[in-house]
Amino acid sequence: MKAFFAIVFLYGAVLYAQGNNTMVFNVSGDTSITADEIIVEITVSKIDSSSIETANMVHSSLGGVLKVLDNYGYTKGSIFFISSNQQNYYGRPKEFISTQVYRIILTKFDLFDQLKEDLVKAGATGIRVVAFWSTEYNQTRKSLYSKAIASANERAKYFVSEIGGKTFHITSLTDDSREQSINQYLTSSNNFESNGMVAIQAQRSFAAPTITTGRINLSVSMKISYEYAF
Repeated sequence: MKAFFAIVFLYGAVLYAQGNNTMVFNVSGDTSITADEIIVEITVSKIDSSSIETANMVHSSLGGVLKVLDNYGYTKGSIFFISSNQQNYYGRPKEFISTQVYRIILTKFDLFDQLKEDLVKAGATGIRVVAFWSTEYNQTRKSLYSKAIASANERAKYFVSEIGGKTFHITSLTDDSREQSINQYLTSSNNFESNGMVAIQAQRSFAAPTITTGRINLSVSMKISYEYAF
């Protein structure tokens, strides 16, 4: 899959200090790529007056959910445990709710609707899309950095030639970019970002829209310092 680049590099003021032959550029770049993966969160919750019974009910339903995932080709290593919790049910002090949450990476978007229905039939009580992701994210980000640095070097080369300089080199690079990682979606149930949320509860209608391809925005922002000589 080819990434679509719409890169814009913005240059801040060049700081030129004649005493120490230093110049500084602020450079940034942006692009977007098509998602080819979605992170799907699966919740199994049960409510009962017995804390032990709620745990047993969750365990029983979880067995069915894991069997469905196995039928779709998900092995133990591709099913990510997120959280497990048991507490008094809100507003009902004599009842308990037990919950377990897992996440998977779905690459075949057209399977989402059928997978969703099969999981609910097996005992899942909540399914949602946490985020879109792309297998090209890391490589595209590296390319974006390379293009940003190359553009800054071109600007530095032009500046040095205009003042009669001979050589220049980078002395420092400050990266102000905000990096994302797929691991942040597979290790925590909190503080996630979403490019399109789909939440389905078992007791509601299943007329949810079919998942469609989303886009992921990437950006880099750096301050690059140079020294030059005459």
